Amino acid sequence: MSEALKKGGTGAFRFVDILASREIRKAMDVAREISNYPVLTRSKPGMGKSTALRHHARNLNAYCCEVGHADKTVKGILNVIIEATGF
Repeated sequence: MSEALKKGGTGAFRFVDILASREIRKAMDVAREISNYPVLTRSKPGMGKSTALRHHARNLNAYCCEVGHADKTVKGILNVIIEATGF
């Protein structure tokens, strides 16, 4: 288990590579192989989706967007993507 713990730049962030995280990483790797296709991750709250996505996005030099209830329109989602990518 100690191999799975990783410290962030400040030492305050700890990431545990659990099964859900490894599945997210697999999906991200497949998406990159087929022309940087986006990955949508959904599950119950508290399962570690956001933490895993942010961690893997940093390591892959990818973008991570979190879409909340208020953003679930086409315009809202595009605004989230523009904000995350800076385009």
